[in-house]
Amino acid sequence: MQCPKCKSIKGIEIYMHSEGYKDLLECTSCGTVWVHRWRRIEPAPPPLPNSESRLRVLAAA
Repeated sequence: MQCPKCKSIKGIEIYMHSEGYKDLLECTSCGTVWVHRWRRIEPAPPPLPNSESRLRVLAAA
């Protein structure tokens, strides 16, 4: 998998989810977070206000 922003193929982390949610992908080079869905790439939603990072919230679910 290649980062859609910096095109790096090294260090792509996968945050796996159950219950029908898609996995979040994060580039460790530039920090971009995205979802790979139906052969297209969509950026992840912005972080939640007054909360920890969205990844931590979703990872705890």
